[in-house]
Amino acid sequence: PDKFRESAQLISEMSEFDGIDKLCVEKWGMWDLEGWCIEQSIDFEAVHPSYDKQRACFTEFFILVRDGRFKRPPVPVGGVKQNDIITEEMEVFDHDATKRWFGSPEKKDRHGVQDDSMYATGWGIYGGRELGVDSFRQRKGKVNFGEMFQNRDLVAVW
Repeated sequence: PDKFRESAQLISEMSEFDGIDKLCVEKWGMWDLEGWCIEQSIDFEAVHPSYDKQRACFTEFFILVRDGRFKRPPVPVGGVKQNDIITEEMEVFDHDATKRWFGSPEKKDRHGVQDDSMYATGWGIYGGRELGVDSFRQRKGKVNFGEMFQNRDLVAVW
């Protein structure tokens, strides 16, 4: 069921944004996505998240935010402590150069703020590192409002 929902979400996003040109993700758990991307003519990059790649990824992310070039609408998906998961994760995301580590200091806490949205967004930015002005095209997508069901009373609170 999870793979079905993930595929449905990708297809919905492809329609809304007039296709996906590139998908950059961490290798872990993505072994079956490359074949699907090839079928859909999507450039696929599976990244091993070494410290150097994470540093390149999050340095660019930081520069975009610092310079006011990171734009996004409010995200209607709540985190552990706030109603917008991206805002929540951006506020706690940290870098420890001594330990060569990026992430949420609360990640391992039972009700701690996570960092998955930061990594997903960061790898998306990293995946576009070689794109230039000529890489972009006009988009004519279809709006899809989709559906979301959130029930925090199921098995666990993450």
